[in-house]
Amino acid sequence: MVDKYNGFLSRESIKDYSRYVDTVSKYFKGRIRYYVPFNEQNTMVEIPEYCTGVKPKSREESFMLDHHLNLCWAKATQIIHKNDPTAKIGGNICNTCIYPKTCNPADVEAAEKEEHQFGYAYADVFARSEYSPVFLDKYADIDLKKIIKKGDMDIISAAKPDFLSLTYYMSTLASTKEVGDTLLNTNLKNPYTKQTEYGWNIDAYGYKRYLLNFYERYHLPILVLENGLGHTDTVEKNGTIEDDYRIKYLADHIKRMQEAIHLGVKMIGYCTWSAMDLFSTHEGFEKRYGFVYVDSKTLERKKKKSFYWYKKVIETNGADLTNN
Repeated sequence: MVDKYNGFLSRESIKDYSRYVDTVSKYFKGRIRYYVPFNEQNTMVEIPEYCTGVKPKSREESFMLDHHLNLCWAKATQIIHKNDPTAKIGGNICNTCIYPKTCNPADVEAAEKEEHQFGYAYADVFARSEYSPVFLDKYADIDLKKIIKKGDMDIISAAKPDFLSLTYYMSTLASTKEVGDTLLNTNLKNPYTKQTEYGWNIDAYGYKRYLLNFYERYHLPILVLENGLGHTDTVEKNGTIEDDYRIKYLADHIKRMQEAIHLGVKMIGYCTWSAMDLFSTHEGFEKRYGFVYVDSKTLERKKKKSFYWYKKVIETNGADLTNN
């Protein structure tokens, strides 16, 4: 698809992706209960070469990539509902809990703008079938009529998601005086939280606030696809991996999720990242997320301490989060 017509930068991708979704949803009818057409769809424009294999050469092409992905998502939602009425479909975005760095109203406004442009803008398409004014302001210098063809918004409007899917790892800050990377959080560190080895703010309360914000805004059940801690794990001489830091991170976040549920957030699922170590987007095999340690050279697998802890969490449906 990339070699033939430049991937999702071409409208041909919509037909090909729709054909793929039609094939999969017919074959697995009755066996797959939940579908998420794209994982972290909003990052596909942030890191397009890694996620899509293509590199937009202009702002027009960046929006074009966004728009074509939205059309693919909308078509997929309609196709799956038609092929398997029992299946549930939702769009997924990656986002953070964004705080203003100071109580300066300008920083508060900067945080609100980041929340809208990086997260809400995509959820608005999924849940409200619209491009928000804040998102369109980002492309105010572009003639969007050349990209949004007649009938496109009708396709998006016809897609009715059953849930909203989210991923969460950290919170970040917004400031008018410093430029932070809300996707990687490499610059703006919160002095009131601890950071991971890779500079990400560890913020379980931010996770609770994040869930509340999205649920109160869209009133759709939430499926969390990713939540976890990346760390360089060490195999001890006795062969164990004592990843207590991962256990604490997940326990704290699950507790906050329980509080959000108590306050009315409807959760239909929670998935950690990840079951086993895998190749990280930015740090390769050095950065590990899994409950199972994977030797990158031999591919030998070892269960970490967190494996046994999470097994207990599942068995008790989250009632027992103790680390012992």
